[in-house]
Amino acid sequence: MILLNTLDAITPILTNLFSYDVSTDKIIFNAPSDSYIVEQKVDNTWVQINLEEKFDWLNTEFRVTTTDQAGNISQPLITIINTASGTYKPTDTTSNQIVKGSTGNDYLYGGDGNDTLISNTGSDYLYAGAGNDTLIYGGNSNAYTALLGQAGNDTYIIDKVLLTSSSYIHILDNAAEENTLQLKSVSSGDISLRQSDSLIIISFNDSASTIRFGEGQLSSIVFDDGTVWDKAQIEANTIGKLLGTDEADALQADAEISTIYGLGGNDTIQGGVQNDYLYGGDGNDTLISNTGTDYLYGGAGNDTLVYGGNSNAYTALLGQAGNDTYIIDKVLLTSSSYIHILDNAAEENTLQLKSVLSSDILLKQSDSLIIISFNDSASTIRFGKDNLSSIVFDDGTVWDKAQIEANTIGKLLGTDEADALQADAEISTIYGLGGNDTIQGGVQNDYLYGGDGDDTLISNTGSDYLYGGAGNDTLVYGGNSNAYTALLGQTGDDTYIVDKALFTSSSYIHILDNAAEENTLQLKSVLSSDILLKQSDSLIIISFNDSASTIRFGEGQLSSIVFDDGTVWNKAQIEQHIAEPVFGTTGNDVIETNIANQTYSYILGDGADTVVFNILDNTDNLGGNVKSEWTDFNLVENDKVDLSQLLINENGNLQDYISVKDTEAGLIISVDRDGSSQSTYHSQELILLTGKHDTLENLIALNTFIH
Repeated sequence: MILLNTLDAITPILTNLFSYDVSTDKIIFNAPSDSYIVEQKVDNTWVQINLEEKFDWLNTEFRVTTTDQAGNISQPLITIINTASGTYKPTDTTSNQIVKGSTGNDYLYGGDGNDTLISNTGSDYLYAGAGNDTLIYGGNSNAYTALLGQAGNDTYIIDKVLLTSSSYIHILDNAAEENTLQLKSVSSGDISLRQSDSLIIISFNDSASTIRFGEGQLSSIVFDDGTVWDKAQIEANTIGKLLGTDEADALQADAEISTIYGLGGNDTIQGGVQNDYLYGGDGNDTLISNTGTDYLYGGAGNDTLVYGGNSNAYTALLGQAGNDTYIIDKVLLTSSSYIHILDNAAEENTLQLKSVLSSDILLKQSDSLIIISFNDSASTIRFGKDNLSSIVFDDGTVWDKAQIEANTIGKLLGTDEADALQADAEISTIYGLGGNDTIQGGVQNDYLYGGDGDDTLISNTGSDYLYGGAGNDTLVYGGNSNAYTALLGQTGDDTYIVDKALFTSSSYIHILDNAAEENTLQLKSVLSSDILLKQSDSLIIISFNDSASTIRFGEGQLSSIVFDDGTVWNKAQIEQHIAEPVFGTTGNDVIETNIANQTYSYILGDGADTVVFNILDNTDNLGGNVKSEWTDFNLVENDKVDLSQLLINENGNLQDYISVKDTEAGLIISVDRDGSSQSTYHSQELILLTGKHDTLENLIALNTFIH
């Protein structure tokens, strides 16, 4: 059992006010002799309720305040019971939160208190925040679960019984803190610890599931029989790594050892048959890769990193500090080897190509990378622009930095004037430099850089990345083939133009900019009623009624959205149109609208649920309501839409007042408050029943509408 809300050190009776019982999955009140007030949030209002000493998880939010026999009043504890996927961020960050995820993919955030976050099915991300928090693995469907304790001394609780055949749980925390992992249904003899790069991997004797954490991030592991491993014992029980000395060591990886630290001295370190991580450390070291996907880190000193062959895999050669030499023999390349050189442009780094002449290769730029390809092989070598000062070929020919630049194709440089530049089948990277440039993408995956000036950048087919640079730039979505397009305005007040007519079936457009600027999105071929805004983590997602395509932007990054009919949403209106999640329970819920012009996303759970649309602004076509969505509307459960407050002089012929449109996103219900024969109000879209496809006649026959 986890004890929570230990707020009052002076008055012990308030200590351990709440607990979460892992074994029963219940929250328990631990102060039955005290008085406590339990409130439930209903329609954004706290309502006092009666509650037993234990309660199961529901779809709602509770607040509890306790008064002990001496009259001391506790701080309120907020409990969020959430069974709908999405993002939960507490509005009150000072209280101790208890938050449980849903059956979907969740992002759960704690605050500054001692919070308890509990994952559920789906791929969940738990961010505990400040405080001594408890993060509990609640099971998932073979998916990735991330547990991030963040600041404070945190406790992680994982019950092996809840692991599926291939669960992957990732613990991320700070090595300077006292963080504990409690392993339930596990003894120390049931696990093995192995190091892979900077990660420690816990594997089980009878399961393919793993738990991973960063080296040094756990101060202890507590097993089910009470056995405790401290940090030293965790280190001692971790296999798979080898430490050198400060002398000149010769170190070899093998089937058991895959991580080697050379430390000081001029070391020679050879990879093995696994995916190896070789660290030279200080000194002029020689690191040699082998089969598998290897990562070689030269460290400080003038190091030599040698490609020793692999099995069609990725090899990373990172020289780090010092003037480094890279040696690659083409004879060792397989049919599709990918070797990645990463170093610093300020150093004198050399690539020695063995079994290769200068006429055997082609250099091409892709974004900030230079790609070396070969006439008779699909293998490639990649390095960052300016990372190499020279390339030495087998016959002694040497290309210096200027010759490397001169022999690199695939990029185009503008001038400091107003240039018009076009990518094509050969050119995929364009730098506009100064001036008010116009840069058009081509058929490839393009990287367009505006540079200084008020530039216009236009994407094209492929997966394009547009970087506006300094100035008030215009970034235009020019269509693509179901691919990702990134529009990065960077410095200045930028304009983004996206025409829905250019979407494919699943375009994904990502706008990235600064929240402090005045950035505008112009949506062509789109009305405000055609879209829905939802929040996922720190992203706002624009979705469309009749398309699976999406536009995504960071919270606060757009100051306005302009629609095709001239309608403009400012920053406050954008915020208001982000769907506020409304959660129901497993019972028969009645949810009423009570805030004008607020978009809602209803996730009401099981039971016969009803959404009541009240009059919030009688001059409005929708009575002050705006288009919302109901994600789990279910006719079988007898869910209802209550329009009785909205409809005026309804004569029993609902077809005069209600219409439906069946779209890819679901069924859209529109309402004409005074009917089609009157002109005071006009038909307008009210709610999307997500994923539902039906007819108005059938909905009326099933008494879906209360009127």
